[in-house]
Amino acid sequence: MLAEAICNLVTASALNTEFAVYEDGRAIFSQWIKPSEAQLPAMIVTDSGGSTAGFGGTRATKGVEAQARIRIFGNRTTDSDLDDLARKVFWLVSRSDLTLSGGDGSFGVFADAPQRIDDEDDFPGYLIQVRAFVMEVT
Repeated sequence: MLAEAICNLVTASALNTEFAVYEDGRAIFSQWIKPSEAQLPAMIVTDSGGSTAGFGGTRATKGVEAQARIRIFGNRTTDSDLDDLARKVFWLVSRSDLTLSGGDGSFGVFADAPQRIDDEDDFPGYLIQVRAFVMEVT
């Protein structure tokens, strides 16, 4: 749900051109793919859960917190460019207005600062954790 909306946001932005060409589009994925199997740099966004605890919407609409993980991986030789790309994705996603599939609207999108992570094959990468409060649109 949230992963697809983030992928659509990045694909529609100018950042789209900073990712590698992959098959019919860019290397922006809404499901897990190993960095060694993708053209790099690549962005992999996966839904990671959420909670209704502490946030239930209003009397008229339902609400939920959705969470996603953005992972950005690069070639072993593009480390410095990857840092800049991770910051750009962070600023694009943080506090953005997203429309989720099914027409649900989100508000209060919060992104954590990029954290350095490398995968098991030593591809350099960054992780950005995202939370969004989603309200049912009626």
